[in-house]
Amino acid sequence: IRPFSLFGKASSANRITARCGADRVRVWLSPEVVDFKRPVSVSLGGRRLHQGEVTPDLDVLLEDLRTRCDYQHPFWAVIDSARERN
Repeated sequence: IRPFSLFGKASSANRITARCGADRVRVWLSPEVVDFKRPVSVSLGGRRLHQGEVTPDLDVLLEDLRTRCDYQHPFWAVIDSARERN
């Protein structure tokens, strides 16, 4: 097991920036974090993971409810990326 740190920030401009030492990263999105009606920008360690529209996904929502049972703050979409080691 290799420990790592994680930092993330979401802005009102629908921009998410993060730094993480993990090989694979999932950025979970909800209406509390982003406005799905506007383009979303997600960057990890200076590398752009996503730029553009994100469509809420019913399968993601239902799987999140099944696994986390958080009915107050479910995630509606996820951006998944395998990250190269530097």
